[in-house]
Amino acid sequence: MRLEISIAKKYFYPHNKDFFRRISLVSVVTVFISVFLPLFILGVLGGFHNSIVQKMISKDFHVQVYDTSDKLFDYQDIIDNVEDKFPGTKGIPYFEGGAIISRNLLKTSVMVRGIPESADFSGEFPIIDGSWQIKPSTVLLGASLARKIKTGAGDVIQLFLRPYAGYSQPNQQESQNLTQRKFRVGGIFQTGYDEIDSNMIFMSFDKAREIYNYGNRAWGIGFFSDDLEKLPNIKAQIKNLNFYLQVRDWEDTNRNILKSFTVERVLIMVVLVIIIIATLLSVYIGLNVVVADRRKDIGILKTMGFTPRRIENVFFIKGLFISVISISLGTLF
Repeated sequence: MRLEISIAKKYFYPHNKDFFRRISLVSVVTVFISVFLPLFILGVLGGFHNSIVQKMISKDFHVQVYDTSDKLFDYQDIIDNVEDKFPGTKGIPYFEGGAIISRNLLKTSVMVRGIPESADFSGEFPIIDGSWQIKPSTVLLGASLARKIKTGAGDVIQLFLRPYAGYSQPNQQESQNLTQRKFRVGGIFQTGYDEIDSNMIFMSFDKAREIYNYGNRAWGIGFFSDDLEKLPNIKAQIKNLNFYLQVRDWEDTNRNILKSFTVERVLIMVVLVIIIIATLLSVYIGLNVVVADRRKDIGILKTMGFTPRRIENVFFIKGLFISVISISLGTLF
């Protein structure tokens, strides 16, 4: 076997034939590319997808619960039951309603989300101006929204909203009119999602309950869990408590984006397989050229007593040299 290895080394990089040296080098480079390129592309794509998924998980509740007909519902029993059954899970009631925000004659429509004053989402919604302080007299605005109406922390804004009709008396005509309220901007947050930064306002859950007039109920419940593997069990438990509630987790909310990730990976894998096949074909052709040129040498080896099996081993070892060197370089880089 030592003799076969010695001859394979000679054929791998012959000192007197530039053409065959180039064939060996081209073979090494092509196999290197076929190893390096898939690892590099899949690594970059995987890192990009992971960063997007982490943003999806952090930008909103892990599990959201709301009524299928968009009605308000009692929330405290559901929160207590889930938190008791799944330690490490935190439930937060919230309310979402439309409004118009105004400052200095600049107006735009927004989505108001009322959350408990004790809830701290400063990690998920980084504050770039002011601080995360939700009080009855303050609100938090997204960065794009703040730029749109030219406001900042400490400024006073106006909200025009319509109270929730379900808790108004039938004869109260004024309940159908817009209500005007003033708030001070406590902070400006920026998530990187324009959908949130340009439309979302946070205010106190109790204050939202008062001005929207929806009583001691919630529009929805959001759950955070320290273990995402618990989410299917949490969803099933909530369904058992109230079948008519709609329950979805972060994967349900971002299903279309996650499907597009899968399609991207499949398409890229198809392209990479084609590249690898073309690379292996070029190496195969290069080795055939070397074998065809070495007919005279093969005849000499046969006269020296080399069997066809040993001659095959010589060229197999040469191909092994190309593979080992190329794969090592492709993996290291």
